[in-house]
Amino acid sequence: MLSCNQKSKKDIIIESFIVGKNFHYNPSGFLNTPYGRVYILKKSIFINGKLDTLLWNRANGFLDYSFEDLRRDTILYKSFEIDSLFLKNKRLMNRSEKIKRNDSLFLKQENNVLIVVEE
Repeated sequence: MLSCNQKSKKDIIIESFIVGKNFHYNPSGFLNTPYGRVYILKKSIFINGKLDTLLWNRANGFLDYSFEDLRRDTILYKSFEIDSLFLKNKRLMNRSEKIKRNDSLFLKQENNVLIVVEE
Protein backbone atom coordinates (compact mmCIF):
# COMPACT_ATOMS: atom_id res chain seq x y z
CA MET A 1 0.00 0.00 0.00
CA LEU A 2 1.39 3.40 -1.00
CA SER A 3 1.41 6.21 1.49
CA CYS A 4 -0.17 9.48 0.40
CA ASN A 5 1.78 11.32 3.08
CA GLN A 6 5.07 11.31 1.19
CA LYS A 7 6.17 14.89 0.72
CA SER A 8 7.78 15.76 -2.58
CA LYS A 9 10.92 17.86 -2.47
CA LYS A 10 10.82 20.94 -4.65
CA ASP A 11 13.96 22.88 -5.60
CA ILE A 12 13.92 26.12 -7.56
CA ILE A 13 17.14 27.24 -9.17
CA ILE A 14 17.23 30.82 -10.42
CA GLU A 15 20.07 31.95 -12.65
CA SER A 16 20.47 35.71 -12.66
CA PHE A 17 22.93 38.58 -12.87
CA ILE A 18 23.28 41.86 -11.01
CA VAL A 19 21.83 44.93 -12.74
CA GLY A 20 21.35 48.58 -11.89
CA LYS A 21 18.01 50.23 -11.19
CA ASN A 22 17.88 51.68 -14.71
CA PHE A 23 18.01 48.25 -16.41
CA HIS A 24 14.54 47.38 -17.75
CA TYR A 25 13.27 44.32 -19.62
CA ASN A 26 10.43 42.27 -18.17
CA PRO A 27 8.97 44.26 -15.24
CA SER A 28 8.34 41.06 -13.24
CA GLY A 29 11.72 39.54 -14.12
CA PHE A 30 13.74 41.06 -11.29
CA LEU A 31 14.48 40.16 -7.68
CA ASN A 32 16.01 42.07 -4.81
CA THR A 33 18.72 39.95 -3.21
CA PRO A 34 21.41 40.48 -0.58
CA TYR A 35 23.69 41.35 -3.53
CA GLY A 36 21.33 43.96 -4.94
CA ARG A 37 18.84 43.94 -7.79
CA VAL A 38 19.20 40.95 -10.12
CA TYR A 39 17.70 40.16 -13.49
CA ILE A 40 16.34 36.60 -13.76
CA LEU A 41 17.60 34.70 -16.80
CA LYS A 42 15.76 31.46 -16.10
CA LYS A 43 14.03 29.68 -13.28
CA SER A 44 14.19 25.87 -13.20
CA ILE A 45 11.82 23.91 -10.98
CA PHE A 46 12.89 20.42 -9.91
CA ILE A 47 10.58 18.03 -8.09
CA ASN A 48 12.37 15.17 -6.30
CA GLY A 49 15.54 15.98 -8.26
CA LYS A 50 13.88 15.82 -11.70
CA LEU A 51 13.20 18.80 -13.92
CA ASP A 52 9.50 19.69 -13.94
CA THR A 53 9.31 23.19 -15.44
CA LEU A 54 11.62 25.83 -16.82
CA LEU A 55 10.61 29.50 -16.97
CA TRP A 56 12.60 31.63 -19.43
CA ASN A 57 12.51 35.38 -18.89
CA ARG A 58 11.45 37.26 -22.04
CA ALA A 59 10.50 40.92 -22.60
CA ASN A 60 6.75 40.30 -22.29
CA GLY A 61 6.82 37.74 -19.48
CA PHE A 62 8.12 34.29 -18.68
CA LEU A 63 7.92 31.50 -21.26
CA ASP A 64 6.91 28.30 -19.53
CA TYR A 65 8.41 25.01 -20.76
CA SER A 66 7.53 21.65 -19.31
CA PHE A 67 10.09 18.86 -19.33
CA GLU A 68 8.10 17.22 -22.15
CA ASP A 69 8.30 20.40 -24.24
CA LEU A 70 12.05 20.53 -23.81
CA ARG A 71 12.51 16.83 -24.46
CA ARG A 72 10.88 17.26 -27.86
CA ASP A 73 13.25 20.13 -28.74
CA THR A 74 16.77 18.87 -27.98
CA ILE A 75 18.50 21.99 -29.29
CA LEU A 76 16.53 24.19 -26.90
CA TYR A 77 17.10 21.71 -24.06
CA LYS A 78 20.87 21.75 -24.61
CA SER A 79 20.93 25.54 -24.91
CA PHE A 80 19.58 25.88 -21.36
CA GLU A 81 22.31 23.57 -19.93
CA ILE A 82 19.73 22.01 -17.63
CA ASP A 83 21.75 18.89 -16.85
CA SER A 84 24.50 20.98 -15.35
CA LEU A 85 22.37 23.11 -13.03
CA PHE A 86 22.89 21.01 -9.91
CA LEU A 87 26.54 20.41 -10.82
CA LYS A 88 26.96 24.15 -11.38
CA ASN A 89 25.54 24.76 -7.92
CA LYS A 90 28.07 22.37 -6.33
CA ARG A 91 30.96 23.78 -8.39
CA LEU A 92 30.11 27.36 -7.46
CA MET A 93 29.83 26.64 -3.75
CA ASN A 94 33.58 26.34 -3.23
CA ARG A 95 34.57 29.50 -5.05
CA SER A 96 31.63 31.85 -4.58
CA GLU A 97 30.41 34.27 -1.99
CA LYS A 98 27.56 32.55 -0.16
CA ILE A 99 24.64 33.93 1.80
CA LYS A 100 22.02 31.66 3.36
CA ARG A 101 18.66 33.25 4.16
CA ASN A 102 15.82 31.10 5.46
CA ASP A 103 15.32 28.44 2.77
CA SER A 104 17.33 30.24 0.07
CA LEU A 105 21.02 30.04 -0.78
CA PHE A 106 22.53 32.92 -2.75
CA LEU A 107 25.78 32.21 -4.58
CA LYS A 108 27.63 35.09 -6.23
CA GLN A 109 30.48 34.80 -8.66
CA GLU A 110 31.49 38.05 -10.34
CA ASN A 111 28.15 39.58 -11.51
CA ASN A 112 26.31 36.26 -11.67
CA VAL A 113 24.01 35.19 -8.85
CA LEU A 114 22.62 31.68 -8.53
CA ILE A 115 19.70 31.35 -6.12
CA VAL A 116 18.70 27.92 -4.81
CA VAL A 117 15.35 27.72 -3.01
CA GLU A 118 14.19 24.57 -1.25
CA GLU A 119 10.47 24.18 -0.64
